[in-house]
Amino acid sequence: MLATILFAAVLSAQARFVAADWDQVREAKLEIESGGAASLPFLMSLLERDDLVPLTDTGDLIYPGAKQFYGHGGVVNYDLDRISTRAGWALEDLTFENFGFDEWLIRQESKAEDVAAERRNAAIAAARAWYAKKQQHWTRYDGLKAALAGSDRARQLNALQWITYGVTACDGLTRPRFADEILPLVRALRTSADQSVQDEAKRVIGNRIPLVWDIERNPRHRILGRY
Repeated sequence: MLATILFAAVLSAQARFVAADWDQVREAKLEIESGGAASLPFLMSLLERDDLVPLTDTGDLIYPGAKQFYGHGGVVNYDLDRISTRAGWALEDLTFENFGFDEWLIRQESKAEDVAAERRNAAIAAARAWYAKKQQHWTRYDGLKAALAGSDRARQLNALQWITYGVTACDGLTRPRFADEILPLVRALRTSADQSVQDEAKRVIGNRIPLVWDIERNPRHRILGRY
């Protein structure tokens, strides 16, 4: 029953995710992310698209395609106007993987468009290779745990920030699993060699508010508790 509800929600979000209106895209992305593994085929299919759908009504959003800069605003380091990269943005947040879609990293090496295109193609290839291996048995919880246990800075930061600020579901995450499996990994990251990772891990511990989802009752219902 739950799988049917989630699948229906994901379907209703697909058209909005590839639209131009930023509010629609942002909300659709959250719904797709909460769909977990059921959302992967749709996002993978979007990697085939290299067309541009420039965002509208972005307000003070700061991203590579922004037409105006107000000196403040939320930052998304992805070329959201390009549908394949928009899909990569959602994929990386959903999976806690680092395929290489981050536009700041792409442009760091060179501002030349041909080099940027090569980097984007490499990110798409990395996502496809990952999906070929994981599609049969992957869960978002697996991705969260692997990100925290691994050595990739971007993945660690993404996972830690989701624990602190995330508003999307994570299938497989329960209170006991958070306490027994996730929390020890977060504690270990407090001594990371990377200062940003250290700071995010300490923030999770300091907040003492684990994000655990009651997935059986409501996939978007946050349970806050002490640990």
